[in-house]
Amino acid sequence: MVRTVAVILVGMLVLTAVPSGLQAGQGQQYLLREIEEHIERYYLYEVEEDLFPLESLDDLSRVFVDPHSEYLAEEAFQDLEDGLGRFLYGIGIYLEMDDSRPTVVNTVPGSPAEQSGLETGDIIEVVDGTILKSKSLEEVTSLIRGEEGTTVNLLVRRDDRLFNFIVPRGKIQLPSVDHSWIEPGIALVSIYNFNLETGQEIEIVLKELKDQEVEGVILDLRSNFGGYLEEALEVTSLLIDGTMLKMREKDSQWRKIDSARDGRIDVPVIVLLNLGTASAAEVLAAALKDSGNSLLVGDVSFGKGTIQTLFPLKAGGYLKLTTAEFTAPGGSLIEETGVEPHFLVFQPGEQVERALSLMEQIIQEKPASFGYLKNKLERKKTADVSASTPLPVKVEDDYYYPLRAVLDLTGRTIDPSHTSGHYIFYWDNIRYTIKLPEQILSWSNFQGESFQADFKLLDQVTYVSSEFLKDVLGLPQFPATD
Repeated sequence: MVRTVAVILVGMLVLTAVPSGLQAGQGQQYLLREIEEHIERYYLYEVEEDLFPLESLDDLSRVFVDPHSEYLAEEAFQDLEDGLGRFLYGIGIYLEMDDSRPTVVNTVPGSPAEQSGLETGDIIEVVDGTILKSKSLEEVTSLIRGEEGTTVNLLVRRDDRLFNFIVPRGKIQLPSVDHSWIEPGIALVSIYNFNLETGQEIEIVLKELKDQEVEGVILDLRSNFGGYLEEALEVTSLLIDGTMLKMREKDSQWRKIDSARDGRIDVPVIVLLNLGTASAAEVLAAALKDSGNSLLVGDVSFGKGTIQTLFPLKAGGYLKLTTAEFTAPGGSLIEETGVEPHFLVFQPGEQVERALSLMEQIIQEKPASFGYLKNKLERKKTADVSASTPLPVKVEDDYYYPLRAVLDLTGRTIDPSHTSGHYIFYWDNIRYTIKLPEQILSWSNFQGESFQADFKLLDQVTYVSSEFLKDVLGLPQFPATD
């Protein structure tokens, strides 16, 4: 069986047993020819002809131009299977680097970490006597993980106080899906990875939430490293109609992958992202973003826009090969770029709070438009001693929003350009130029096409229309909810 995965993994380059009846040397040659055939037929990237024939598995390091393709022996394949099945030996925490400090994003339900009292936002300072300053996330993770039955001593900073935790290690099966109510009518649904049951699990959860008259869903994809592409598409089809992604395989043109379902859950969805959101999880996040039905909150995702296929080899082992690349439905690149949230919120402890605040505003605004922006601006002005934050204005039956204030709310800034009277800001890695003398906003997309839009300059404040927010910046106008 050939399986398609979209996941970040690190494998091992080792030999495996040869087929029965073959000498070791014959088996090696049989294995190499089989690998060559798959590379020539399916590998996404061009390979220099003089690199063939392969003389050993070591030659693959020169053949593969991407970091995700490799040969897997049985042991390495089992590690991959365990990863997709979410088995690990450790204490059950999700970490990310926040200002170079390892910070707990969340804990696995029922894990030793949760039972020991570790919480979201905890900063780990020391592991078993090793100070973590200047350590990478991989080094920190390696120090915390260990054999089942052993313990790890953590010195944790929480609200400027230090706490000591002695946490047992165990074999942990991470859940694929989890959900809870964080406010009346608002559910938090966490997808930790996309294994072979994720689509079915999410469908059950969404049906249960719908039966309980859910008004809004906060979908947590933080630290979701990916998994099976088919499962990610199954989940995506439950939440949006239309195009889910664009894909290109070897020697082929870009093609759209559309949802085949009808009757998606028709409630506002806010997605939580961080740097650990990768690959198959980015497929779902990008599709929800481009659908115009969801807001994204958090940090820019990892940026892995390629798909790997697992080929079982007759000569033994498996070949994990990059066979396709994908973009967001609208064509935005994901590889090395990631998915950029509408609201950039880098502190893990603040991401859920921001998402919840936005969701409350969206639910209150019936029919919903950009009430989550308008109400935020009004609230900010009330809290501001100088009361200098400009509010939206209505011009000819349309609301215009103060651009600088909107960008500030979403975690962005406007900066002066080198040209007098010109200012710049970035959105989705695209540079926008505000030309005050001409009252023109201009930009170019990734294909080099140039665009411009008008804006209004009122009392020396730049205002943009709701159409600009929706059609250009991609901020959704949520449908009415009953």
